[in-house]
Amino acid sequence: MLARSIYTFFILVFCVSCSSFQRSPVMLEGVVWQLNTIQSMDDSQYQPQENAFYKLQFVSDGRVFVQADCNHGQGTWMQEGANVRIGPVGMTKALCRPESLEMRFLRDLDYVRSFIIRNDKLFLATLADGAILEFDATTGSLDTLPVFHYQCENNDVVDVYFHNETIPPSAVLNFNQQRYVLYQTVSASGARYLNADLEFWEKGGSAMLTSVAGTQNCELY
Repeated sequence: MLARSIYTFFILVFCVSCSSFQRSPVMLEGVVWQLNTIQSMDDSQYQPQENAFYKLQFVSDGRVFVQADCNHGQGTWMQEGANVRIGPVGMTKALCRPESLEMRFLRDLDYVRSFIIRNDKLFLATLADGAILEFDATTGSLDTLPVFHYQCENNDVVDVYFHNETIPPSAVLNFNQQRYVLYQTVSASGARYLNADLEFWEKGGSAMLTSVAGTQNCELY
């Protein structure tokens, strides 16, 4: 009953807050959010084990950094008012403890659709209000990756963040005002990353970028 009351309270807060978010959207960036509780609609409640940390850091350039117990990674996020979407996210694949919340946490992130921030706490609601994830604001940073800038033949600029510890290795590309997560695939030389929309093939500071517009050569600058 107590869990149900807490969950109902969260839902009411979300409903009451909708109009205020449309007038003055709250920023998610600037802090590291550390998971406190996952509250499910079926009254199940999950809390991180001792010395296990589940964190998010939203970056203004569209990247999100994730720590899920013994694994970490990065991906993309988008916000529109009180609505937010996270992913895709590339993660490392270390074997965490059997009681880890890693898989539950990452699965819920895929279904996050809205949020509120109250008193230094972040509440993320999943699709159809299946779960509420509560986070506390903390200091520090999960963002440790450098950005590489490439200038292409038609003057396109591509910003690339390489994440070599994910399995498979991944790269987040900011290109043509869009963000893409690409995963490394087998290549005869260099590092080749692709998804359904783009292919980025990098070797020694030079790269080929292939999109629906064609293929162009790019140089690190």
